[in-house]
Amino acid sequence: MTGVSKKSIAGPVYLCLIGLAVAFMGALFMALLWKSYKGAKETRSWPMVEGRITESAVMERHLGPQIPPEYSLGVIYDYEMNGKQYEGGHLTRRENPWYKERARIEMDLEHWLPGSKVPVFVNPADPEEAVLKHESKAGGYSIWFPGLFVVAGLGIVLTALRKIFSGAEKGIAS
Repeated sequence: MTGVSKKSIAGPVYLCLIGLAVAFMGALFMALLWKSYKGAKETRSWPMVEGRITESAVMERHLGPQIPPEYSLGVIYDYEMNGKQYEGGHLTRRENPWYKERARIEMDLEHWLPGSKVPVFVNPADPEEAVLKHESKAGGYSIWFPGLFVVAGLGIVLTALRKIFSGAEKGIAS
C-alpha cells in the first residue's frame, strides 16, 4: 500500500489542532496584557492639572439576596482644562473596583476627602476623560509568560507537521 494511511495521520493532525489552540490562547493573553500595559503607559503621558474632590463616599451594591454586599469608592472631582470646567469620577481608566470588605474602602476614603486638591491626569484628545491614579504597567512586564504558550503551541504544531511529512515521504518511498 502506497501513501500515508488515514490512521497514521490522525494523531499528528490532532496534535496540530491542540498546538494551534495553545498558541492562540497564549496570543490572546499576550494581546490583553499588551493592551493593559499600553493603556497604563498612555495615561503617564497625559498632562496633569490640579483638581478638587467634590464628593467621596462608600458605594454599596447587592447583586442578589443570597450574595453579601460589595463596596466601592465613589469619587467625584472637578478640574479645568483649556479654560473649560470638567467633572470626573474615575480613579483609573477602569471602573473603580468592588470589594467585600467595607473597611478596605473606608481606609481609601481618607485619601479622597471632599475639598482636597488632587492631581488629575487628563486625556488631551478627550478632556472629559481623566484619572486620579495611573494603572500598573505590570502587564507589559509579565507578557513573556503567555509568550511561552505561543512558543510551546507552535512547537507542538511543527513537531506534528514534521511527523506528517516524514511519514508521507516514507509512504511514497515504499
